[in-house]
Amino acid sequence: MAFCRQRLSRFEIPGEIEFRKSLPKNMIGKTLRRVLREEEAKKARP
Repeated sequence: MAFCRQRLSRFEIPGEIEFRKSLPKNMIGKTLRRVLREEEAKKARP
């Protein structure tokens, strides 16, 4: 976060940073953003 604060504008700084070993990808190698959004929605639900 300190790195971001030094180099980005205030509105560009992310709210949180999550480190993962890998990202979900399709057979071509593109990141499946839909899967990431679904995972975040599950985390937000109590």
